[in-house]
Parts: sequence; C-alpha cells; structure tokens
Amino acid sequence: MGELRFITKKSKSYEQDLIRKYWEQEIIQFTIKPALKKLLQHAKPLGLRILELGIGETSGYHLLSHINQNPEGIDLKKQFLLSENQVSLFMGISPDYEQVERSNEKYRVEKKVRFIRHDYRNGLGIIGKAEPSFDMYFSKHGILSQLNTTQFENLLTEICEHAKSGSIIVLDVKGKYAFSSQKSWDTPTEPYCWSGEELQALIEKVSYGTGTKLKLINKVDRSILVPPKRLFLNQLFQKDVRTDLQKLKIKEDMLPTISVKSLEDSYQELLGCWNLFLDYAEHRFKEEISFKDIENWEELPSTLQFGLMTLDRLCKDTAWIAYGDRRANILEPHIGYVLRSLEYELQKGVGIGSEMSYVLEVKK
Repeated sequence: MGELRFITKKSKSYEQDLIRKYWEQEIIQFTIKPALKKLLQHAKPLGLRILELGIGETSGYHLLSHINQNPEGIDLKKQFLLSENQVSLFMGISPDYEQVERSNEKYRVEKKVRFIRHDYRNGLGIIGKAEPSFDMYFSKHGILSQLNTTQFENLLTEICEHAKSGSIIVLDVKGKYAFSSQKSWDTPTEPYCWSGEELQALIEKVSYGTGTKLKLINKVDRSILVPPKRLFLNQLFQKDVRTDLQKLKIKEDMLPTISVKSLEDSYQELLGCWNLFLDYAEHRFKEEISFKDIENWEELPSTLQFGLMTLDRLCKDTAWIAYGDRRANILEPHIGYVLRSLEYELQKGVGIGSEMSYVLEVKK
C-alpha cells in the first residue's frame, strides 16, 4: 500500500489526491470558464468583485485565478484567464474560525483577498448590507448542501436581491442520485442532496419571488463514476505506478437503482463508454489492434471515438522511448484524461454526480 499512502483515510492533503486536483477541480474550472470570460469582457477598470460561500482546503481564489486561458498552447509560461489586476476584491466567508484564520495567513500578502467569519446558512447578513454588489457569488465542492431547503432558498433570495444585472451565481451541491459503492437507492436519505429538477424548481421559485430573471449558463454533474474507483483512478496519474485497468471497470449491478428512466439512461451511456474504452486500452497495450474494428464504431459518441484514436496514436508515437516507464508516465495519465472527458462530455447536470454545479446569470 506504499504507493497509495496519499489517499488513505489518514491523509489530510487534498493536493495529494490527484483526482481532486486533475479531475474534480479542473472540471469546476471548465464549468465556470465561459461565464468568467463573459464577466471579464464587461469588467470595470478596477476589476471584478467575487464572493465565495465557504472556503475549504483549496480557496476559490486559487481555482478562479488558475484557469488556463489557452490549454492548447505549449509555451513555457501559462496564460491565465483571470489575472491579479483584474480582481478588485475576493472575499471568502466561512463559519469556521480556524479555516478563516488559515486562509488569511496564506494570502496575507494579497491585498485584494480576504476571508471573514460568517455563517452563510443565515444568509448574507452584514455582508449584504455593508458591501456593494459582487460580480460573482461562487461556491464549490457541494458546499451548499450544508444548507437545508429553507436556508438555501433564503440565501439565494438574498443573493438575487444583492446582485446586479450581469452578476454570476455558481450553485454547487451534492447530487441526489450520486453513485455509491456502499448501497443503491430509489430515494436517498441524505437530507440536502439535490436532483437537477429540484434545483431548477427552487431557482424558478426564487426568480419569481424576487422578480429577478436567472438565466442558466451551464449545469454539470461531477464525479459520476469516480467514488468507488478513486484509489485506482489516482494511480493513473501517479508517477512510475502501473494500474490494473480491470479494477477501473464498473459492473452494471454496482449502479444505483433509480426509478427515473432518463437518469438510468444517463448512467448506462457513460458506463458503456467507460468500460468499452478500458477494454480497448487493455487490449491495445498487449497488441496493435484497430479501433475501427470496434462494433458500431460510427455510432459511438464523438468524445469516445476521439479517446480511442488518440490512445492508439500515443501508443504508436511513443514506442521509440527506451528509458523510463512509458505506460505509467505517458499512457496511463492519458487514460485518466479520456475518462474525465467522457464524464464531462456525456453528463447532463441532473444530479447523478457526487457534486452538481449550476451557473446562473442575473438579469434585472
């Protein structure tokens, strides 16, 4: 178990959880990027004002300020979408005193970043009265599932009243029909988990009650098939560690039992693509086989076709490497990115992920 030490229950570092870093957090960035680009197009000279609801181990400031502007580029230095001079104020709020203190210490040299102790379960409170409108009200990693339905409605109502036209609201909650390796269910017992339908209904209710139009910009399920395979998915990104791809496959009888056919179909489509890709990868590592020989090739989703083609090409184009572990350090990370792409491209934002994000634009 030495090579898996960073993902044991005793580990306290999210930075060592490579799936958190390269999968979940980057999908948050993918989700927000279109809305952030739009904000920056109309930003005032002083920059954006951003409020984060909850802090967590990784600050929202770090996530938002490290969105790669040109991921296709291979220059020495990366260009980030949001630079320091484009931020007027980043404020994070949390009811946890120690978390606030740690965050303020971490960003003590950043004059535009500060963290305040405040329990957002009671709404915006003094922040809503003392602070001007924010350009973005941001949450991540399902933090808003700490609120019950009434608290959530009250907070969103206050945000709508405080926000200005053009403000962006990012609602991040736990998915109601998320995968569980422990049990299956029709109606989850977790009190504050949401389906896409329920979250949309709440948004419409608050929108009507406040007279504020909330335009849906994006909705995303995150970590759909990740939970039971996290240990082995982490191995894909770990240096010099080879992964048994069979242990990454998901059996159909492991899926949650859901009575809603559209949700079941969403799971089944991703499951089929996930397992097909892993089967091909395992066979391709043993011998040169053509992806075009796969049954019904032309009917496969384009993101799966692209993953199969790029893996085949990568196997061919790296065959000359004589030193180092080609499989562990080049081919397996690519498998991880393809699986991540399948999840992101095939999801529908309906509550089957461990976390679900809705990005809204305020219209007044």
